[in-house]
Amino acid sequence: MRISELLLYPMTLWETKDSNGLISLKGLFNNKEYDIDGLKSDLKLEDLFFIMARGGWPRTMIVKSDLAKLEIAKDYFWQICHKDTALIDSTSRNPEWIRTILLSYAHSAATLAKRKKIYADVRANYDVSEKTIATYIDALEQLFVITDIDAWFPQIRSKTAIRSSKKHIFVDPSIAMAALGIGPEYFYSDLDLFGHIFENLVFRDLLVYAKAHDAKVFHYSDDFGLEIDAVYQLSDGRYALIEIKSGENAIPQAEKNLLKFKELVKLITRKFQKTKITLVLSIVNLTF
Repeated sequence: MRISELLLYPMTLWETKDSNGLISLKGLFNNKEYDIDGLKSDLKLEDLFFIMARGGWPRTMIVKSDLAKLEIAKDYFWQICHKDTALIDSTSRNPEWIRTILLSYAHSAATLAKRKKIYADVRANYDVSEKTIATYIDALEQLFVITDIDAWFPQIRSKTAIRSSKKHIFVDPSIAMAALGIGPEYFYSDLDLFGHIFENLVFRDLLVYAKAHDAKVFHYSDDFGLEIDAVYQLSDGRYALIEIKSGENAIPQAEKNLLKFKELVKLITRKFQKTKITLVLSIVNLTF
């Protein structure tokens, strides 16, 4: 008898009943006539503020008070710092070092910050070696607290022209907010940080959908200044290029970026018919 492990992510917006589920990600791939024009989320900006701080934890579904729901992520954060990282391999670890590492990751959420920056942030406060910090990060990855999104390498360009930096995200954005010590109201005065945490939220849901679709999630960035927030690639090679934006004012630039990549593909390869490009401005109305 063989026992297999099953990786469980936090719940998506569809599972927490925050998404209206009007758009099927699978439908975008499999139906060329699939029309999503005009379909929008029912959520307001302040709803997203709360959702990101609450997270996708199952416990939030049985708690009635909004304040109590926000405490769940804070409790998880405390448990991670003081208990969980020691339990994973019976190694005692410094809670303050863990807290500082997670704080640095939170400041760099959904960015291509080098791991050297994480090391520098911790070493600025504590006398600890980079090797030790690396073991702490490994423990947090084993706990599925943080993870990295790999760079995507399409066949249309030399790998030497593509930046291979990883994009750092939290498995759930609520832990990033707990590490930063901020609540939903904070975003009223810092929409730039909101954009990064919102992107982290989108990646969380994409990773869940990828498990259902036997897909992989990447990002794309090259030395020519072209960046794609997320690349969703199926096992048969088809992929979707996704720009993650939270406001309508960002739509023209996001569309321009995707069309630029589309033209690049057309110029270099004639196999473009196998490629599916879609613009996702907000994933809050996506379902499987």
